[in-house]
Amino acid sequence: MDQVQITGIRWFARILGALLVLFFVGSVIKGMLDPPVHGTGKMTTQELVLMAGMIAMVLGIIIAWFREGLGGLLVVGGFIYFVAVELIQRKQFDAWFLLAFLAVGVLHLICWRLSKQART
Repeated sequence: MDQVQITGIRWFARILGALLVLFFVGSVIKGMLDPPVHGTGKMTTQELVLMAGMIAMVLGIIIAWFREGLGGLLVVGGFIYFVAVELIQRKQFDAWFLLAFLAVGVLHLICWRLSKQART
């Protein structure tokens, strides 16, 4: 694979990742501004545990702009953590939109690996 193709994949991953980060930030802001429909509006322990996986994925996307391999690993690791927690707590995984985070992480890892091979 030549450098132009790798760069195209890299920018696709960066743009998709930026959109996902904006979606996450928008969701957090919306959650802070909207009054809760049920309950007190405070996050449960289960939600906090899941939020750790989301934060890892978002931080991974940001880090991938500067350190592709590390950021990609953090995104993929955060996704695996999130899915594992969901399966343990709820016995199901129905947040399929999170596969976009996984795709971004994998694309960053692919670009990192191909760029590393091109240098040697």
